[in-house]
Amino acid sequence: MEMKELEYIVAASEHTSLTEAAQSLAISQSTLSRVIHRVCTSMGVELFRRGSKLELTPAGRRYVEIARSILAVRQQTYLMIRTRCGARTRTISIGMSPHIDADALYATYVPYLQVHPDVHIGFRELYSIEGVRLVLSGELNLSIGIADPGYAAMPELRFIPIQEVEYIIAISENNILAENGAATGTDPRISTRSLADFRDVPFIAPEQRGIGSRSHALRLFHEAGVEPLSLASTGYVRFAQLMAQNYNAFTFIPIDSASPGLGLRYFRSREQNVICKGFYLRASCEISPYLRDFMRMYAENMKKCYPLSTRLHPSVFRIGEEENREEAGGSSAGGTDAPQRDSAVHIEGGKVRCLIPGRLNTSSPLRMNTA
Repeated sequence: MEMKELEYIVAASEHTSLTEAAQSLAISQSTLSRVIHRVCTSMGVELFRRGSKLELTPAGRRYVEIARSILAVRQQTYLMIRTRCGARTRTISIGMSPHIDADALYATYVPYLQVHPDVHIGFRELYSIEGVRLVLSGELNLSIGIADPGYAAMPELRFIPIQEVEYIIAISENNILAENGAATGTDPRISTRSLADFRDVPFIAPEQRGIGSRSHALRLFHEAGVEPLSLASTGYVRFAQLMAQNYNAFTFIPIDSASPGLGLRYFRSREQNVICKGFYLRASCEISPYLRDFMRMYAENMKKCYPLSTRLHPSVFRIGEEENREEAGGSSAGGTDAPQRDSAVHIEGGKVRCLIPGRLNTSSPLRMNTA
């Protein structure tokens, strides 16, 4: 039994035809057919049913289950040996808030190390404002945070948007203004109200240290022509929800977090309440292939983890294009416009279902330099 045989048959099990499976492996269909035939002959069982679709037999399902385990053990063994023997020769340092987007980070970490086992990733838990400071000082390669117009004019700082998230109003169901509010943020019947309607309701504000989100909230209140009646401030969504519930207050939360059973009702804000998250880097930072792969994998996992309320910004799919052109031509002056396809990770398409059509305005003041 060869490892390549295991890989080929696992790949075949993930597609509906040999043609698709062969294309994913970058081999010919005849080669894949020969491998499958050889394995079936040596074992004396059929692994696939041949028909309009490629389907596993019971023996095939068991084979694939064991093959996946063997391949996983091989990968973990390689990773463990390289790690313990000091084979990690590169380090990237990343800053991010300790309480946002953990799902996307978790989904990125292990697959990234399987692609780049020689890279050590160092994480710093911090607020956006601290992340920007450490990026500018050179202590971090990049920081994941919320766009802030105050940094847009800084020539030494670069911001690459990842996603745009709609924040909605969450108010205690015991408040008289909660009438006709939706039970969840994804309710298609969710109605829209102006922040001016909540002028006399206590407001749970975003944490000052988070930058971006607080200045964004103040701008929304200014648009509505009211001053917020602040009760407390926090950077934690769950704490904001509990405070709103127990003190007849209201707050802003991501639409993903607007779940039923929390004692809250939800409204869309008439004032455009969309926050942009992305990568902060030094403007002079060279985006190497291993840094580019992390950024692309993380962005793709953001799309997978939060598919209903976010969309990836188009600039995510252009990360590293300038560096690719320079690598292809040897210099920026003598290069070619054709991007290299040497990255271990490739982003597909970029289309994602979005519940807020027309509200993600690409001319929003939150936009920053993406060049």
